[in-house]
Amino acid sequence: MNIFKKKFNKRPLLKQNVIIHFERITIKNNVSDLHLTDSDFIKIVYKRKPYWAIFKCPCGCENVISLSLQKIHNPHWRVINSHNKRPTIYPSIVQNIGCLSHFWIQDGKIIWCGNSGIKPFADSQKW
Repeated sequence: MNIFKKKFNKRPLLKQNVIIHFERITIKNNVSDLHLTDSDFIKIVYKRKPYWAIFKCPCGCENVISLSLQKIHNPHWRVINSHNKRPTIYPSIVQNIGCLSHFWIQDGKIIWCGNSGIKPFADSQKW
């Protein structure tokens, strides 16, 4: 069973045409010479331990999102290679400032949540 359906099937998602945004995961051991394109998904690994996931926000705002993959950090995320070698990440990603995007990445596809673009906690009565 898909991990998102198993753990998060009660969360409202926007139904839309979903296209592949991230084709693959690129593994690096440092961030020097890091030039991101819109479709790059970089996973920083050091001594075989995941440290960071880095990519541009899929909304088009050009912000670079850095997510900790280290269990000692709170919050932290988990990246899984899908069967197509594309990134799947959980939990969802929420931008609390700037564009206010809220989305999932599943098999390289962006799945937008219904509260994307709404200030955090301003929508608490809607859910």
